[in-house]
This record gives sequence, structure tokens and C-alpha cells, in this order.
Amino acid sequence: MSEIPLVGTKIRGWRLVRLLGVGRVSAAYEVYDDGGQHAVLKLCTIPEKEAHNLFLRAVYAANRFHHPRVVPILQDGTDETGAPFVIRPWLDAQSLAEVATERDITEKEVLRMAEQLLDALEMAHAHGITHGALTPHNLLLTPKGSIRLCDFAMTPSMGLDRPSNRASHADVRDRISEMRAGPYTAPERTSWAGARATEAADVWSVGACMYFALCKRSPKGERTSQNLLGELPHISKGTLAILNHALNPNPDDRYESAYAMLGDVRRAMQGRRPKLSFAEKPIPSGGYRALSVVTGEHVGAAVSRIGRPSMTEIDLRAQWRGNAALILAIVALVGVATAVMIHEKLTETPADTREAPASSEETQR
Repeated sequence: MSEIPLVGTKIRGWRLVRLLGVGRVSAAYEVYDDGGQHAVLKLCTIPEKEAHNLFLRAVYAANRFHHPRVVPILQDGTDETGAPFVIRPWLDAQSLAEVATERDITEKEVLRMAEQLLDALEMAHAHGITHGALTPHNLLLTPKGSIRLCDFAMTPSMGLDRPSNRASHADVRDRISEMRAGPYTAPERTSWAGARATEAADVWSVGACMYFALCKRSPKGERTSQNLLGELPHISKGTLAILNHALNPNPDDRYESAYAMLGDVRRAMQGRRPKLSFAEKPIPSGGYRALSVVTGEHVGAAVSRIGRPSMTEIDLRAQWRGNAALILAIVALVGVATAVMIHEKLTETPADTREAPASSEETQR
């Protein structure tokens, strides 16, 4: 692991004022630039060059789609040693881990947080992106209880294998995946370090974060998803059923998608019984809007490394079709209105001519 920079030093004009946390892959700092801009700097602490590429691809996953609850990346660069860093906005928020240590979180709050988180994951999954590293530390809560998601993981699901240097990519990737394995990682992924992050794995992590919010500990260890009733006697049966289903150790027997779990969470919020079944994955309405501008020192290189699918042509074709359909509808309505007006005019004219002589005769009398 590379040396962690000291608080008080600068990285490319960003002054490090506080160390927020150090993980196995990166370190996060509260920073200010020379203009007073407040932000968070996340620095990759793994020295291998391959890890640097994976780091940039992973963190820029947040910019491959738009969702108000996903924290975007504003800028990237490298420090004096060549280690990559990224800048994300500073938020007036605390991590779920911090909130849980300060106070008890109610079942109602947990369901609301889960609803917001699953809504964001649904959008990510619709774009073929899994988070891969959901923990209470990268779920941020604003003072009003609104959730923000950050820190997408370096996972095998990012489409990283290429003909060149494939073995090198796989070796570093698997080692990073092993580093990220923890109590909030799905069981099927911890059994093999290189296991692919899936939607079902993200679902397990959502359930684990919900469990943490309610119990202040992870669901792993001697506890299993089958004895939650004894550990959470104050929780409703609907929420317990959702947690049991989401935390099932067999991915084939849990929710297959964030959308499926989202439906049950909303049912529980309404006091209804969860279905605990699979659901087809929808296309989120208004979701396919790629961010048009991504600023940064190495944006061109980073975006090319990401391999981000461009939605420009698809958006333009969809917009053209929509505009054409609207124009045709307007033309049809104008045509119908014109035909009605002409028909009324033709039917009213004979009546007017028949009434004219009678009016003249009455005048003579």
C-alpha cells in the first residue's frame, strides 16, 4: 500500500484538512481548493498501475448514469507519485455507520432509506452497473434522512477484461476484490475473491445494511438470516420477511433484482404483506440521461478507460421519434378541427340564405 499523505499537505491545489477514512483500496480526505471550494478527495493507495486503471473505472461508474441519490465525480488527477485521485462534492451528511452509533434508527426510517437506496440501485442495474461494495460507510444520510450513494467498487462486473494484459488485470482485480470482502459482502462473493458482483449480491448488501441500521452490527458470524425473529422482536413481520429473503445465503433464493426488493419495501411501508417473489426488471422512466459534461484533469483518458457506452445517438433517435410523433399528432388534430369547421360552415350557409327573404318581407310590412 502506498504512503497515506499527511493532513495539511496539498495534492494538485487541494489542501487536505481532515482524514475521513482509510480503506484497503483508498483514503478519503476533506479538502479545499485555493478558491475555497469544499469537496472530498479520494486517493488510490494501491501502487500497481493496473489497480490505478481499475480505480478510475470503478469510481466513474457513478457518472455513467444520472440519479439524484448517486454522488457524481467532479474531477480526477494524479498526485506527485502518480497515484490517481478523484474529487466528489462535499455533502452535509453522515454515514449510516456514524448515525447508528449516535442514535437508534427506527424501522420506518430503515424502510425509507432502503426504498431510496434500492431506487438508485435499480437505475444502476438498468445500465448494467453493480455497486459491489455497499457498506454502512458509503451510504450517506442528510439531516432530513435522504440517502446518498457513493464509492462504487472495483469489481469483475465492470467489463475490465481485455485481450492485452488480461492475466495482469485478473490478478490485480481478484486481489482488490479480496480486499473488499467483508461483513456486508454477499456470501457467494466471499467464497471466491474473483466472484462477479451481481444484482442479487447488491440486494444481499442492502439487506445487510438494513440489518446493521436496526441491530448496530453486521448479519455475518454465527447469526444467520433464519433467526432474525429472535434478534429483532420489535420489528414487524413484513420487514423481517424482507430481511430474511434479502439475506438468504443462496442467491437463487433471494430477490433477483433491486426492483423486486423495492416493491416489497414499499408494500411494507404501506403496511401490506410482501410478495417475496421475483420481478421483471423495468426500464426506469426518464433514467437514460447520460451526464453531458464530466470535468477533470484526465477526463478524456478516464472516460476512454471506462468504456462508458455513449447514449447520445440512442437519445437523439428516441428524441427524433418522439418529436415526429408529436408533430403528426398536432397535424392530425389541426386537420380534424379544420374539417369540422368547414362542415359546420357548409351546413349553416343554406339556413342563413332561407332566413334572409323572411327578414326582408317583415321589414316591408
